[in-house]
Amino acid sequence: MKKLLGSTLALAMFAAYSQAANADTLLKNLTFNGKVDVQAVSANNVTDFNTAKYDQIGDAQTRVQLNAGWDLLDNVHAMASVVNNNSEYGNANHGGGSVLNTTNVQGQPLVGTTGLLGNTFLTQAYLKIDKLFGALDTTIGRQYYGNPGDLVVYYGPQDNIYGLAVNALDAFRFDWSNDMVGVTGVVGKTNATVNTIGNNSEVGATDLRGINVVAKGNEMYNGGVYVYNQVGHLSTAGNPPVANDNLWVAGLRGKYMMQGATLGAEFDKNFGEHRVVGVYPAETDTNYDGWALKVDLGYKADLAAASVSPWAEFTDLSGGKGYNNFFTPINTDYRPGGIYGLFAGYANAEAQLGGDNVGLGQIGNQVIWGIGVKTTPAALSKLTAGIAYWDYRYQTVAGETLQTLGNHGKGNTHIGSEIDLTGSWAESDNVSINGALGTFQPGGAIANLNAGPVRPAFLASTSVSVKF
Repeated sequence: MKKLLGSTLALAMFAAYSQAANADTLLKNLTFNGKVDVQAVSANNVTDFNTAKYDQIGDAQTRVQLNAGWDLLDNVHAMASVVNNNSEYGNANHGGGSVLNTTNVQGQPLVGTTGLLGNTFLTQAYLKIDKLFGALDTTIGRQYYGNPGDLVVYYGPQDNIYGLAVNALDAFRFDWSNDMVGVTGVVGKTNATVNTIGNNSEVGATDLRGINVVAKGNEMYNGGVYVYNQVGHLSTAGNPPVANDNLWVAGLRGKYMMQGATLGAEFDKNFGEHRVVGVYPAETDTNYDGWALKVDLGYKADLAAASVSPWAEFTDLSGGKGYNNFFTPINTDYRPGGIYGLFAGYANAEAQLGGDNVGLGQIGNQVIWGIGVKTTPAALSKLTAGIAYWDYRYQTVAGETLQTLGNHGKGNTHIGSEIDLTGSWAESDNVSINGALGTFQPGGAIANLNAGPVRPAFLASTSVSVKF
């Protein structure tokens, strides 16, 4: 689907530019917009928590996003987006050699596999049909889906990640709404396979289906419910197809706002059969039985000298008693904390917090909480400064043993804690500069994993974002 749409849209654009007489027809109401992000990171000890082992990070990298939209017909619209984020400072060829970004873009390379164009990806290529069957706004093709920071599912540009990742979803999306409720349905693939007909034609493919219902409420409250089903097609060499891995995530969330105070809550539950590739016959390893609870509190007080916004967050990512004793999302973008969230290994980040090829950031079997405050001085209305404290621990000792994939479980569930100082300067609606200083103090679980003394990790980062 993505290659067909990508090729079709690219040919349409080329034909339009080469035939100026028809440009106003083929590219009717053509608009461009985009974004440039620069991320500079200096950090130490984030991969091994051992100062004696040199793992200093000092780099700056750029992500460029360009979106083109136009009307094919009065009720059919096209969108194509290209992204390049393999431009690392000091890398002369800007492609192929960066260890930071090579796996952090999901899309179709424009040309080849190396160099600047080989690392420029078609990340969106879709058609949108207005009011199909008189009611459904229908989006067909490669597209972004969800909201940044979502605990359950998000496909799109990620900002709070080392390497500035981008991913997308190949899908049919259907939207319907009235004054009280909005409904979104999605059917697509997150991983495809070769188009062959036979017993194993779907081996390796992953399907995604879901429905999200949102109650619009009013200025004081809103909420919604959703169900997603992710199916992985499995098999083993020389054997007939085996039963699918079948993950369900059902949840509900809501937000209430009154007189400067905000309360948000979310509950998610796993269902389905977890099966492991390479196991034949396909006995069910265990059921997906994890759950997640997330609560957010906030308040904004507008004082004479400054606005002050304290906040608190609590997240419990738990599960049952089997191997899958953790919550399993569809494609999470939940990345709490300036260090833990930035480097944790559960979202294709190159560095893995804790090292030993173990992603201690794997979502699940964890209790995470944070508190902090942000303030904007009246005399410097473009500046927002903040301080935050985060704590991370496993829900159970069994999770420490299972999730570290070794014999390191010694009864300590504390992963660590961190303190972050942040600052943001909003030069305009389209230009912002952000900075952060932080330290992560490893806990007993990391000390047990590394089987020896551990030292804190430190971070200083700056990012610049320009929208156009």
